[in-house]
Amino acid sequence: MFSTLYSGDDSALVAAPTGSGKTLCAEFAILRMLSQHEAAVAAAEASPEAPVPPLRAVYVASKAAIVKERFRDWSARLGQGGLGLSVVMLTGEMQVKGRGQGSG
Repeated sequence: MFSTLYSGDDSALVAAPTGSGKTLCAEFAILRMLSQHEAAVAAAEASPEAPVPPLRAVYVASKAAIVKERFRDWSARLGQGGLGLSVVMLTGEMQVKGRGQGSG
């Protein structure tokens, strides 16, 4: 998976059991994105008309606890405590009111 995710431009779907390293695969892809961004910034310094794409990565997990763990870890390593990047967490969680809790 390393060469596909770090050295290639192909899309990848990683499906494997819990604890098998899927998050590490996501980190390979993030490292590739950072490497490509660094190269684009260097090219823009040499040639101001060269485009510099924005840095954006999205991590999706099935449980909020997993997302919070990744957020803490990546904030420390990639955020202000590490590379100085902006790390944010967005959730689409909705609270559904059940019967007897004021749902109409």
